[in-house]
Amino acid sequence: MARGVIYARISDDREGREFGVDRQERLCRDLADRHGIAVVHVYRENDVGASTHSRKKRPLYAEMIDRARAGEFDTILSYSTSRLTRRVREFEDLIDLAENTGVTVRTIRSGDPDFTTAMGRAQARNQANWNALEAETTAERVRDAARDRAHKGMQHGRVGYGWRRVDGKDVIDPEAAAILRDAASRILAGDSLRSIWKELNARGIPTPDGKRWTGTNLRQLLLRQRNSGRRTYKGEIVARGSWEPLWDDGTQDRLISILRDPARKSARGTPLKYLLSGIALCGRCGGIIRPASPVRQRLADGTWSYGKQAYTCGECYRIRRVQVDVDAVVIAVVLARLEQPDGPRLLAGDPDEMQAQTKRAGDLKARLDLAADQYAEGAITADQLARITARLRPQIEEAERLARHAGPPAGMEGIGGPGIREAWGRASIERRRAIVDALCTVTILPATPGMPFDPERIRIDWKGSGE
Repeated sequence: MARGVIYARISDDREGREFGVDRQERLCRDLADRHGIAVVHVYRENDVGASTHSRKKRPLYAEMIDRARAGEFDTILSYSTSRLTRRVREFEDLIDLAENTGVTVRTIRSGDPDFTTAMGRAQARNQANWNALEAETTAERVRDAARDRAHKGMQHGRVGYGWRRVDGKDVIDPEAAAILRDAASRILAGDSLRSIWKELNARGIPTPDGKRWTGTNLRQLLLRQRNSGRRTYKGEIVARGSWEPLWDDGTQDRLISILRDPARKSARGTPLKYLLSGIALCGRCGGIIRPASPVRQRLADGTWSYGKQAYTCGECYRIRRVQVDVDAVVIAVVLARLEQPDGPRLLAGDPDEMQAQTKRAGDLKARLDLAADQYAEGAITADQLARITARLRPQIEEAERLARHAGPPAGMEGIGGPGIREAWGRASIERRRAIVDALCTVTILPATPGMPFDPERIRIDWKGSGE
């Protein structure tokens, strides 16, 4: 009695219910019974494409071919040849398999391809080409439809975290939106991703997939252009979305600027603890100041005595100061400066330039939106829209960059004035570091060994209007 296997596949099963493969298996079992074939194994690959455009691997198909080469069965049963493959190269592999092992293929809808004769192989190859044509035509149609939907600002795919779908439209989900808005405001205020995702996990709040938060998945959500209502296609902003945004474009641009800043390092291992590590400079060699382990000393009774946490130069190691002493000097000077009448303006940037560049970016975006509307109405072609986008997009990005440069550092709006000490007490270590780094350069100068701590050996140079 011949031995056979069933291969059932469906390329799109978004609900995961497998109705398609169930039906294919049932029909193939009927086919096996009619031809007296004993089914020894069933391969089911659900929601997996078999065309040249599919990116998902088909491990079960590969396993089936390997076992066929090993002579473990005689026949492959499938609903149609297109269920086996839509790739011409893979069809040639099937022909080679049949010639080398004698394995036959039987199908419900495509008949039984004859790989033993030249005419049969030619007909099979012709059928494979038509299968490939059908797959490629479908892919082109889907791609064109996706591009049109994008340029019309329509949503695509599953609903994004922060929204929920009601009657086919994405509306804001108050609970999820509040989580993202809080995370965004904290990033803009100088907090780290680590501090935010650790708090979310501690509160038992799951990710959109029901998993635990990490720096990676939180960062990805905050970087989405859809947060500010922008519709993208292949990474490019092409239109305004049809959904209500979580925040405005300026907020999104600042988030992207912060989270993609090459100087920003992901917090791995021990989180930041000290005000000036990685910020202050060595007055001897110009190197970066790093935290130093406390000096320990063995006492007469055999126990150890540990000194105080210190700062040291990470390059020459010839500068060393007690951390709390240095921090106290810097904090006192910075707060005293911010308490002055002009304190709130120190970190305000150039409001006039920021407003001018923001308006310029808005005008350019309006022109791009108009072009997208003209394309949707058929007034211009896709090529014309692409050329307009290619010219306007760099100008928009440049205006946005200049606006960010002229604006206040992230989270620094309104810093200063009589309430600065209270605000400082509430601020996270990340925000305190951001304030110091934006306002001044701290240099720890060399001092005579063995002498008491001298505040005069801590030099503070103000940046910009802080002088």
